[in-house]
Amino acid sequence: MISPKQANRLASVRVESNRVSEIVKETHSKLAIVLQTKESLLRILANGRALLGILMFIFIVVGLVFGLVGSAMANSKNKEPVLWFFICAFTGLIGIIILAVLKAEQTGPVVAITQDGQTTNRVISMKPEDWRKWQALVDLDPEIAAAASTARDRSPECEVILAEKYMTLNDKNYLSAALSKALAEIDAKEAAYSARNASFKVETDDNKTSGTITSHFGVSKFLKSGGSYKITEGALSGYSYVTYDAMLKAFQV
Repeated sequence: MISPKQANRLASVRVESNRVSEIVKETHSKLAIVLQTKESLLRILANGRALLGILMFIFIVVGLVFGLVGSAMANSKNKEPVLWFFICAFTGLIGIIILAVLKAEQTGPVVAITQDGQTTNRVISMKPEDWRKWQALVDLDPEIAAAASTARDRSPECEVILAEKYMTLNDKNYLSAALSKALAEIDAKEAAYSARNASFKVETDDNKTSGTITSHFGVSKFLKSGGSYKITEGALSGYSYVTYDAMLKAFQV
């Protein structure tokens, strides 16, 4: 027989045992949730790494495309292609737009051109090595030297035109045709200049302080004020010039 006291103790033990079992079950349940959460986080992290890898790959490919486009554009504008490759690769479309707006740099040889009584240094479109070859041909080949002399007597620019045309083909069979074409282009330029300025006329007072200028732009009025000449009406209105001659040349371009 079990005494009431022992029965109570056994009942208490059963209660504690049941409570421990419930705690163990609850702990197992929470542990399972933690493990599931960990697995979910690991999957998310793995997916995030994969996504990051894809985004980095896309970024590199797009950067290479923009870099190559920028390099080609820079080369066509006589700018440093390697530098612009990296600029456009990192800045993308912004770098392309900036490069598109920039003017091409002139890197050809500089030749003194005399036209309409004025001598200016002009950067010609020929490559420097082609211009050096042309000068060597003029020095060594009598026929080319004669053609160059004929063009130069017409104007220095005429020789430049001849050189550009001849070096494009580099064939003496076309030397005479190239010379004729260069002379014809100079004649056409001078005829256009003469026609444009045929109507040029200046009417002014004895002190050249005011007057009118008639040109291919139309009729304009000028006034000398404060040591400079200002166009008050007509074409180029609002422009000021330091000297009288500078003002007239602006209407003869």
